[in-house]
Amino acid sequence: MYCNTILATFIASDDRYISINVVIKNCLDGLAAHISLKNIVQAVDGLKEVLIAGDVLLGNLRAAVLMLHPVAARRNYAFIHDNSLYLNLKARMLIALIVARSMKTFFPCHHSTLHVPFHRLLSSRMAVDYFGAFLPLDDVKRRRPTCLKMAVVGRIEPAKNQRLALDIANCLAENGYRVQLTLVGARSNIAYCSAIMSADRHPTLELFQQEVHRFEIPGLLQRQDLIVHTSVAESLPLVLFEANALGIPFFALPVGGIPEVLPKKYWLSSDVDESVRQIDHTFSCA
Repeated sequence: MYCNTILATFIASDDRYISINVVIKNCLDGLAAHISLKNIVQAVDGLKEVLIAGDVLLGNLRAAVLMLHPVAARRNYAFIHDNSLYLNLKARMLIALIVARSMKTFFPCHHSTLHVPFHRLLSSRMAVDYFGAFLPLDDVKRRRPTCLKMAVVGRIEPAKNQRLALDIANCLAENGYRVQLTLVGARSNIAYCSAIMSADRHPTLELFQQEVHRFEIPGLLQRQDLIVHTSVAESLPLVLFEANALGIPFFALPVGGIPEVLPKKYWLSSDVDESVRQIDHTFSCA
């Protein structure tokens, strides 16, 4: 994966610092030629001139920047959402520069820091800030629902691996469950999405695809019996913490930072039968 857009979003926080959220978008070519190190230095140092590259519109960005306190010229704190493992060398070097120019740079998990250049040298300036606390679910087995409602949240594309979720749902149906599987997310790869939606499935499996606004996610999760996360390229998914806060079992492949937070009994496997046994154990109360 490569990137060609850096989006630096300033969020006014308080008199002490600015939080800078640097989102690196994945594309096929290297960084756009007109993004220079000087632009990144200006963004990280909190100056009022910032380059916005790409086709993303940010409402009232300049107004937000101008509202900043004069002490904004101090070094700031930064948060890097992307996992450095999946970025090209130019993007990794830019992240290293951000780390070097900031008081402290936070990452969503330890795994996302491992491929930052000069990792050992910059380690004192890097820290992990999980999106939330993971609350252990009680060990009381849940009653098997009449219809098992499960969802997978994320862009519909091969890297998110929704095909595995469909295979798990099919296997659950073959094991006597009536299943409703909902794919929640934008159809980033229309051909991949169409192939999943038209695939053969068990008669007791219903398959849906739905795009929702971010603020609708909690309500959608509350209507599910479990969430599966089948992505093979991951930093640390926010939906893990959202499902956990609602007390909904969350099963995921142990990739990226997921094993740092999620107990092993909730890890999925590429072995569909093993994954189904893990899920079935959760709903084994008569």
